[in-house]
Amino acid sequence: MEKIAITGGIGSGKSTVSEIIRDMGYTVVSADKAYSELLLNEEFVKEICELMKIPPIEKDGRITIDRKALSAIVFSDKNQLSRLNDFTHPRIMNEIFRRAKGVEPLFFAEVPLLFERGYETEFDNVFVVHRRLDLRLSETMKRDGKTEAEVRKVIDNQFDYESNKCGNKSIIIENDGTIDELRSKVYSAVNALL
Repeated sequence: MEKIAITGGIGSGKSTVSEIIRDMGYTVVSADKAYSELLLNEEFVKEICELMKIPPIEKDGRITIDRKALSAIVFSDKNQLSRLNDFTHPRIMNEIFRRAKGVEPLFFAEVPLLFERGYETEFDNVFVVHRRLDLRLSETMKRDGKTEAEVRKVIDNQFDYESNKCGNKSIIIENDGTIDELRSKVYSAVNALL
């Protein structure tokens, strides 16, 4: 089995690329989805709340995290963001690789903080989705209902894909055109691995 990560900055189109690959019949595991599923475990939630010094809240009869309070902490203090990531990321990656067992010939994982956390070494190849900043901003503002300043704050905390080298295992997928153009680029990138 070959393991391929899909990554890129917020609003770059990682999830769209993942959906195209799923439509091709391949398994794609999302780190964000794995994290959401881990949050269904109340012990995991309590550990995060204790670590970040925020009280858990009850929603729909379950103990959960006050996401607004957590976001306010981690996006205003890089040390707090790093503490949270140090706790959650190893658990998320364990869950991703648990799901990879037995998948052939290609296994894909959408991992937003791949380079920030040094996980690129765990994969055979990396699809890096690039998109112009103005498109990333407008897409994320529309999708998440955030202001431009809020989105820029997130971008400032992420790996700078434009200024940094992504390694020789990286395959760049430009996402500045139409969905059909993107689909064609993804098909070519996936088929080149077979």
